[in-house]
Amino acid sequence: MGYKERKTALVILLKDANEEVRKSAAKALEKIEVKPKLELLIKAAKEGDKLTRLRAVYALNESETEEAFSQLMLSANDQEVEVRAAAIKGLARRADPRSFGALLQKLNETNVSLRVLAIDALSKFKDKNVGDIMINLLSEKNLEVVMAAMDALGNLGEAKAEGPLIQFLSHQDHRVRGRAALALGSLKD
Repeated sequence: MGYKERKTALVILLKDANEEVRKSAAKALEKIEVKPKLELLIKAAKEGDKLTRLRAVYALNESETEEAFSQLMLSANDQEVEVRAAAIKGLARRADPRSFGALLQKLNETNVSLRVLAIDALSKFKDKNVGDIMINLLSEKNLEVVMAAMDALGNLGEAKAEGPLIQFLSHQDHRVRGRAALALGSLKD
């Protein structure tokens, strides 16, 4: 029995007298309708040109399937910055513990935008080490990275960050002072 036969059999069940059967048939149809599209998206994310890979990764970000997650993990290492960024955003949305290590590695990217995305993604995890990682990032030279770490610390409510954040309240850059103030206001006691 192939795809067409399964689909035909399930469509018939959409008219079943029992509501539970109709709901089950609708769910099953949804699953089998998505699978061929998912396979095409994964292929496009692997083999397409830059724009095709980028579009495919953004589409995969909306899928909750294991296959989509696996491809996002691969796409996070794509040769193109934009594709890696899209994959990081998808991984951030999921906050799946299996992606923690991969996102942690993204903190070493040379591209600042990717580092900032990775910081934001990591701040969505409930891992006890994230606060310490963000506090360490406060010593970075790049202010975008520092401000992203401040935002993350505020989102986490990381009380250990109080001392380091207070030091930034007298920073020469007003953006840094403002971000430090916002983060301080979000810390837990």
